Amino acid sequence: MKIFLGLEFAVYGTSSSSTSKNLSCTNSLCSSSVASPSSACSSNTQACEYTIKYMSSDTSTSGFIVQDVLHLNYEAPESGNTTASIYFGCAQLQTGDLLQGVAPNGLFGLGPEDISVPSTLARNGVISTNSFSMCFSSGDSSGRLVFGVEALSGIPSTPLVPINPSVYYVIATTKFSVHGNSVDASENLIFDTGTSYTTLPPSTYQSLGEMMNNQINAPQFQLNGTFDYCWNTSDSSILDSLPTLTITFNGGSSWDVSDPYVRFVDSKGNVVFFCLGITPSSTGIIGHNFMGGYEFFFNQQAMSFSWAPSTCYTLNSSTIGSPQDAPNFVTRASIQNSSVALKAPLSISSLFITYLLIAFIGLL
Repeated sequence: MKIFLGLEFAVYGTSSSSTSKNLSCTNSLCSSSVASPSSACSSNTQACEYTIKYMSSDTSTSGFIVQDVLHLNYEAPESGNTTASIYFGCAQLQTGDLLQGVAPNGLFGLGPEDISVPSTLARNGVISTNSFSMCFSSGDSSGRLVFGVEALSGIPSTPLVPINPSVYYVIATTKFSVHGNSVDASENLIFDTGTSYTTLPPSTYQSLGEMMNNQINAPQFQLNGTFDYCWNTSDSSILDSLPTLTITFNGGSSWDVSDPYVRFVDSKGNVVFFCLGITPSSTGIIGHNFMGGYEFFFNQQAMSFSWAPSTCYTLNSSTIGSPQDAPNFVTRASIQNSSVALKAPLSISSLFITYLLIAFIGLL
């Protein structure tokens, strides 16, 4: 065990795992956009190297790719457990935010590439479809991660935008609305649990901020270049009736963001001012602060993204198919020789639901 930031972590080591083995640089999975086969790759005993550059400034990780066993428990009404081989990166060099404690116990690879965890589980028949859901509670920092689950066709959805390389999940907006007023905005946004606050391109960001400012009866100010749209008030009548934000996506489905604001409190816990939890950026991202109170479904086979309100404590029968349709509900996972498991509900970081696997960086 190691102590980091006051938390106790088990440490994964390839030498201490009887099931660990390096991914060869000659393996076809080593040609993904995150894996980087060395030009000097000359034999199947040579490890596949990887490099990932994150959107945070100067933040990256590099090392070699390992295959090991993931232990999975089935969701009710089934019982029992199974094991599956997955791939992940053992970091040898990290830069930027990764050196500041952002992900002390690693990142779990949930992206769309062939080498990611859900793609590997589906390819090997562990789950019946290449899909998963994640859920974030709006109040108590709990959540759920479920593999092999499909959303019912009736809940809101939008097509996933195909990109190359397919590192991120991207969805397209058509407009943002606040109390009946709207801003047309055809934007491709990355859905990223690892980004704390939502970002929008400057023109869309400014139009939305001004539209909200026109509906909030409080003095507006900027917060030291962090948030441009903040309002100075402790008036409970204003705080209890803040305008809601609705995002409309390609295909016409809309998503009511449960709480798009960041509240700042005094030593007694009283709100003294609040800000719109969006910052301007050339890269549009739906960040973690917009995700509370919803379950999100990522289906690579159908190329769809769906969502529905949820408390995150149980599988929501109003949003998922029957067990016969998707029998491989899996919510708990642990790596060989690691003491950490995904649980239902599971405790999550405010930054990333998948800071759960020990001492390695997963592949997006």
